[in-house]
Amino acid sequence: MKRVWKSFVSIMLTMFLLVGSFAVCPETVEAASYPLAIASDVYASVGETAYIVYQYSPAFKNEELIVEIYDSSNNYIGGVTRAFYNQYTTIKYYTVTWDTAGKAAGTYKAVVTKRFYSYYQWNTAPTTSTSYIYLTNDLAGVKGDNLYNGNDTSFSCVQNGVQTAENNYMCNAMSAWRTTSFPDYNVQLKELYTGETANTIVKSENMYNPTAPVGMQWYLMKWEITNKSAGTLRASDVLKTFYKYSGARVSVADTPSFMGDRENQDIYSVTIEPGLTEETWIGILVPLCQQVPYIKINNTYLNINPAYAATRNTTTHKAVKDTGVLATCTVDGLTDGEHCSSCGQIVTPQTVIKAIGHEWDDGTLTGDGYIVYKCMNIGCTEIKKAKAPVSAKKAQKITTAKMKSYKASSLKKKSVSFNLKAKASGNGKLTYKVTKYPKGMKKFVTVNKNGKVTLKMGAKRGAYKITIKAAAKGKYKAASKVVTIQVK
Repeated sequence: MKRVWKSFVSIMLTMFLLVGSFAVCPETVEAASYPLAIASDVYASVGETAYIVYQYSPAFKNEELIVEIYDSSNNYIGGVTRAFYNQYTTIKYYTVTWDTAGKAAGTYKAVVTKRFYSYYQWNTAPTTSTSYIYLTNDLAGVKGDNLYNGNDTSFSCVQNGVQTAENNYMCNAMSAWRTTSFPDYNVQLKELYTGETANTIVKSENMYNPTAPVGMQWYLMKWEITNKSAGTLRASDVLKTFYKYSGARVSVADTPSFMGDRENQDIYSVTIEPGLTEETWIGILVPLCQQVPYIKINNTYLNINPAYAATRNTTTHKAVKDTGVLATCTVDGLTDGEHCSSCGQIVTPQTVIKAIGHEWDDGTLTGDGYIVYKCMNIGCTEIKKAKAPVSAKKAQKITTAKMKSYKASSLKKKSVSFNLKAKASGNGKLTYKVTKYPKGMKKFVTVNKNGKVTLKMGAKRGAYKITIKAAAKGKYKAASKVVTIQVK
């Protein structure tokens, strides 16, 4: 009996320790176990209800999404918590509505935190997901039946970021309403029809085109494509990848066919020859919500939101003057311009005025041989000095008496002396030097500072040469002359 009792106590103690270990040391859940909920950005007018549609994949039966909205200064505006009891479905959608009445135009962010119940406790995912809500005072017709005529204007009062479920990161989505240049072509969205207007056009083009199902609407678009390549371009090769608000792809296979006014203008019929521009139509089915689809062309996202087509000018922007800067002799200047004090967009760009460069006077000669030049431009005090140019000097000529020859036989008996009688035309100082003589005869010829030459007794046959130099003087350059004395 004691042995049975000990076994029972041992088993109960083991079970208690196991249960205790689960309660005290819950297993750590990796980030990959709780995928975040994501949403595309929202564009809405002040006073409208903004709809933020979240897409996420449940990982646990009991989960919560906590959505908090903040303004651009990170001040808390409001929030909502939604609890879910999941049956492990693949994808869920949750729409948060926000009444923007009384809110100022600007950029707001919606931060979603995911909580889940696991291992007998609520856990909070370590990371959050952020999407943006852009409120403007003039965003009209996003969900209406209006016809939008695109123009080539910029729109930076609304930030152009788009988050996709495909890659779950923020990318810069440029406006499709502006001409976007790619290596082989340019594209621009020109017109957009939505709602019943688009549905009516689609049905009138072809009786077999489907009516937009409940909860969906047609987006009917006219695009302009310019072919910059050397070959023929098909419109369907350019306009082929659209995305829904959830980030799911919209296949162009769902597009309507055109047999009325737009016959042969659909993307499958239009080809563009090199150097030409053609227009083409495409329609896609998208959910009825405030999220506007966008297109991906050549790995670049283009936002087709009609807000980007709104005309922007100085009456829309709060234009303030950017005062120009005068160009100086050495520094570029700027013309006057304007920018929007609300969003910073340039309304009237400032252009560069090139530096005008110095304009020097004729200069003043100084006593130390320099010329000082002053800049004559107003406000400039720059000066520069340059050495005065030296006038060209004249050549100096040396003349001498006519040289005689002497007989070696006469020099055997006695020495001979005579004067070169050298003169310099510039009166430069003369110097003399014996520079050549027969072999071994160096001591047998001399010349003094006055030009007196002495051939000593015993001088042998050959040529004896004297170099005469005249130093530079005044406007005359230095000169030299070689005279030859022959002993025969």
